[in-house]
Amino acid sequence: MTETTTYQRHERLMTRMADAQKIDLDIAILRGELSPEEYSDAVLACTGCSVPEACERHMEEGRFGVPRFCRNGDMLARLAKVSSS
Repeated sequence: MTETTTYQRHERLMTRMADAQKIDLDIAILRGELSPEEYSDAVLACTGCSVPEACERHMEEGRFGVPRFCRNGDMLARLAKVSSS
């Protein structure tokens, strides 16, 4: 996979995971809850994941919550807490 394709795949995975948690990343950025730099860093962290297929299965099976192995679990939990307030 090329670097661009890898980045795009993980950006989609992260967006899907956020959507599953009822988090709109674009809105979080607009509200200042997530900086563009944090967003980019989160996607890059995701590209370092050694089990993206497990993440895809997690979402396809409709499992609730973020998998323990998710490199962005803390960020997503923080944003979920803010968006539910």
